[in-house]
Amino acid sequence: MTPRPEASVLNWFDQQAKPFLSAHAPEKLPSLQSDYERLQRLIARPDHITVCFLGNSGVGKSTLLNALAADEAQVLPAGGIGPLTAQATEVLFDAPELASADEGDAPSDNLEGLIKQARNIVCGKQFAEQPLEYLVDALRFACSMEPKWDARLDDADMQRVIRIRRILAAGKSGQVHERKSQARTFAT
Repeated sequence: MTPRPEASVLNWFDQQAKPFLSAHAPEKLPSLQSDYERLQRLIARPDHITVCFLGNSGVGKSTLLNALAADEAQVLPAGGIGPLTAQATEVLFDAPELASADEGDAPSDNLEGLIKQARNIVCGKQFAEQPLEYLVDALRFACSMEPKWDARLDDADMQRVIRIRRILAAGKSGQVHERKSQARTFAT
Protein backbone atom coordinates (compact mmCIF):
# COMPACT_ATOMS: atom_id res chain seq x y z
CA MET A 1 0.00 0.00 0.00
CA THR A 2 1.44 3.37 -0.98
CA PRO A 3 1.70 6.01 1.73
CA ARG A 4 -0.92 8.72 1.62
CA PRO A 5 0.33 12.14 0.41
CA GLU A 6 -1.04 13.73 3.59
CA ALA A 7 1.40 11.64 5.63
CA SER A 8 4.32 13.11 3.69
CA VAL A 9 3.08 16.61 4.60
CA LEU A 10 3.08 15.63 8.28
CA ASN A 11 6.57 14.21 7.93
CA TRP A 12 7.80 17.40 6.23
CA PHE A 13 6.23 19.52 8.99
CA ASP A 14 7.90 17.43 11.73
CA GLN A 15 11.34 17.31 10.15
CA GLN A 16 11.68 20.66 8.40
CA ALA A 17 8.97 23.23 9.04
CA LYS A 18 8.58 22.79 12.78
CA PRO A 19 12.29 23.23 13.61
CA PHE A 20 12.50 26.24 11.28
CA LEU A 21 9.40 27.88 12.78
CA SER A 22 10.59 27.19 16.33
CA ALA A 23 13.76 29.11 15.56
CA HIS A 24 12.36 31.94 13.39
CA ALA A 25 8.61 32.38 14.05
CA PRO A 26 7.60 30.63 17.28
CA GLU A 27 4.35 32.66 17.48
CA LYS A 28 3.07 30.83 14.34
CA LEU A 29 3.76 27.36 15.73
CA PRO A 30 0.61 26.86 17.93
CA SER A 31 -1.76 27.51 15.02
CA LEU A 32 0.15 25.22 12.68
CA GLN A 33 0.49 22.57 15.39
CA SER A 34 -3.31 22.62 15.71
CA ASP A 35 -3.64 22.08 11.94
CA TYR A 36 -1.04 19.32 12.15
CA GLU A 37 -3.05 17.49 14.83
CA ARG A 38 -6.28 17.94 12.87
CA LEU A 39 -4.65 16.44 9.77
CA GLN A 40 -3.42 13.50 11.86
CA ARG A 41 -6.98 12.84 13.04
CA LEU A 42 -8.31 13.05 9.47
CA ILE A 43 -5.68 10.61 8.22
CA ALA A 44 -6.61 8.17 10.98
CA ARG A 45 -10.24 8.09 9.81
CA PRO A 46 -11.40 5.24 7.55
CA ASP A 47 -11.14 5.77 3.80
CA HIS A 48 -14.85 5.18 3.30
CA ILE A 49 -18.01 6.83 4.45
CA THR A 50 -21.47 5.39 4.99
CA VAL A 51 -24.37 7.09 3.26
CA CYS A 52 -28.02 6.11 3.56
CA PHE A 53 -30.46 6.58 0.68
CA LEU A 54 -34.13 6.29 1.63
CA GLY A 55 -37.17 6.66 -0.57
CA ASN A 56 -40.21 5.00 -2.06
CA SER A 57 -39.81 2.03 -4.36
CA GLY A 58 -38.97 2.86 -7.94
CA VAL A 59 -37.89 6.48 -7.47
CA GLY A 60 -34.34 5.87 -8.73
CA LYS A 61 -32.15 5.40 -5.63
CA SER A 62 -30.20 2.51 -7.19
CA THR A 63 -29.97 4.32 -10.52
CA LEU A 64 -28.54 7.37 -8.75
CA LEU A 65 -26.00 5.28 -6.83
CA ASN A 66 -24.95 3.49 -10.02
CA ALA A 67 -24.47 6.85 -11.74
CA LEU A 68 -22.46 8.26 -8.83
CA ALA A 69 -20.30 5.24 -8.12
CA ALA A 70 -19.83 3.37 -11.34
CA ASP A 71 -20.67 5.60 -14.30
CA GLU A 72 -21.52 3.02 -17.00
CA ALA A 73 -21.02 -0.10 -14.86
CA GLN A 74 -23.88 -1.38 -12.76
CA VAL A 75 -23.15 -2.10 -9.09
CA LEU A 76 -26.79 -2.23 -7.97
CA PRO A 77 -29.80 -3.62 -9.80
CA ALA A 78 -31.90 -0.78 -11.17
CA GLY A 79 -34.86 -0.18 -13.42
CA GLY A 80 -36.58 -3.50 -12.73
CA ILE A 81 -39.99 -4.59 -11.61
CA GLY A 82 -40.78 -4.18 -7.95
CA PRO A 83 -38.42 -3.45 -5.08
CA LEU A 84 -34.98 -4.74 -6.05
CA THR A 85 -32.99 -3.47 -3.10
CA ALA A 86 -35.63 -3.55 -0.38
CA GLN A 87 -33.08 -4.75 2.14
CA ALA A 88 -30.19 -2.78 3.51
CA THR A 89 -27.47 -3.06 0.90
CA GLU A 90 -23.85 -2.10 1.41
CA VAL A 91 -21.91 -1.12 -1.69
CA LEU A 92 -18.14 -0.97 -1.58
CA PHE A 93 -16.79 0.76 -4.63
CA ASP A 94 -13.22 0.78 -5.87
CA ALA A 95 -12.73 3.03 -8.88
CA PRO A 96 -9.34 1.66 -10.01
CA GLU A 97 -10.85 -1.80 -10.59
CA LEU A 98 -13.48 -0.41 -12.93
CA ALA A 99 -10.99 1.86 -14.65
CA SER A 100 -8.69 -1.06 -15.45
CA ALA A 101 -11.42 -3.26 -16.97
CA ASP A 102 -10.89 -4.18 -20.63
CA GLU A 103 -13.28 -2.82 -23.22
CA GLY A 104 -14.20 -6.42 -24.12
CA ASP A 105 -15.63 -6.97 -20.62
CA ALA A 106 -18.69 -4.77 -21.11
CA PRO A 107 -21.09 -7.44 -22.48
CA SER A 108 -20.06 -9.82 -19.71
CA ASP A 109 -20.55 -7.11 -17.08
CA ASN A 110 -23.96 -6.30 -18.51
CA LEU A 111 -24.97 -9.98 -18.52
CA GLU A 112 -23.72 -10.42 -14.96
CA GLY A 113 -25.72 -7.35 -13.94
CA LEU A 114 -28.87 -8.83 -15.47
CA ILE A 115 -28.25 -12.15 -13.71
CA LYS A 116 -27.84 -10.31 -10.39
CA GLN A 117 -31.09 -8.49 -11.09
CA ALA A 118 -32.84 -11.80 -11.82
CA ARG A 119 -31.46 -13.26 -8.59
CA ASN A 120 -32.70 -10.26 -6.66
CA ILE A 121 -36.17 -10.42 -8.22
CA VAL A 122 -36.56 -14.20 -7.81
CA CYS A 123 -34.58 -14.90 -4.62
CA GLY A 124 -34.55 -11.53 -2.88
CA LYS A 125 -30.73 -11.46 -2.92
CA GLN A 126 -28.51 -10.49 -5.84
CA PHE A 127 -25.83 -12.94 -4.70
CA ALA A 128 -28.13 -15.97 -4.32
CA GLU A 129 -26.59 -19.24 -5.51
CA GLN A 130 -29.44 -20.38 -7.78
CA PRO A 131 -28.48 -21.59 -11.27
CA LEU A 132 -29.44 -19.66 -14.37
CA GLU A 133 -32.02 -22.28 -15.43
CA TYR A 134 -33.83 -21.81 -12.10
CA LEU A 135 -33.89 -18.03 -12.55
CA VAL A 136 -35.12 -18.23 -16.16
CA ASP A 137 -37.91 -20.66 -15.26
CA ALA A 138 -38.98 -18.45 -12.35
CA LEU A 139 -39.08 -15.34 -14.55
CA ARG A 140 -40.94 -17.24 -17.28
CA PHE A 141 -43.51 -18.32 -14.68
CA ALA A 142 -43.82 -14.69 -13.48
CA CYS A 143 -44.59 -13.71 -17.09
CA SER A 144 -47.21 -16.51 -17.41
CA MET A 145 -45.00 -18.54 -19.75
CA GLU A 146 -44.20 -22.25 -19.68
CA PRO A 147 -40.92 -23.15 -17.93
CA LYS A 148 -38.07 -24.35 -20.10
CA TRP A 149 -36.21 -26.54 -17.59
CA ASP A 150 -39.01 -27.51 -15.14
CA ALA A 151 -37.10 -26.03 -12.22
CA ARG A 152 -38.82 -26.51 -8.87
CA LEU A 153 -38.89 -23.19 -7.01
CA ASP A 154 -38.51 -23.16 -3.25
CA ASP A 155 -41.47 -21.79 -1.27
CA ALA A 156 -40.08 -18.32 -0.52
CA ASP A 157 -39.05 -17.76 -4.14
CA MET A 158 -42.40 -19.06 -5.37
CA GLN A 159 -44.26 -16.56 -3.16
CA ARG A 160 -42.12 -13.72 -4.54
CA VAL A 161 -42.67 -14.85 -8.15
CA ILE A 162 -46.44 -15.25 -7.65
CA ARG A 163 -46.56 -11.69 -6.28
CA ILE A 164 -44.72 -10.44 -9.38
CA ARG A 165 -47.03 -12.46 -11.62
CA ARG A 166 -50.09 -10.86 -9.99
CA ILE A 167 -48.64 -7.37 -10.39
CA LEU A 168 -47.85 -8.01 -14.07
CA ALA A 169 -51.33 -9.42 -14.67
CA ALA A 170 -52.92 -6.41 -12.95
CA GLY A 171 -50.86 -4.09 -15.12
CA LYS A 172 -51.95 -5.88 -18.31
CA SER A 173 -55.61 -5.62 -17.32
CA GLY A 174 -55.31 -1.92 -16.50
CA GLN A 175 -55.61 -2.36 -12.75
CA VAL A 176 -53.52 -0.16 -10.52
CA HIS A 177 -51.34 -1.92 -7.98
CA GLU A 178 -51.07 0.08 -4.79
CA ARG A 179 -49.24 -0.85 -1.67
CA LYS A 180 -51.05 0.14 1.48
CA SER A 181 -48.70 2.14 3.63
CA GLN A 182 -48.51 1.59 7.34
CA ALA A 183 -48.14 4.52 9.69
CA ARG A 184 -44.94 4.21 11.68
CA THR A 185 -43.86 6.03 14.78
CA PHE A 186 -40.17 6.43 15.42
CA ALA A 187 -38.78 7.18 18.85
CA THR A 188 -36.55 10.23 18.99
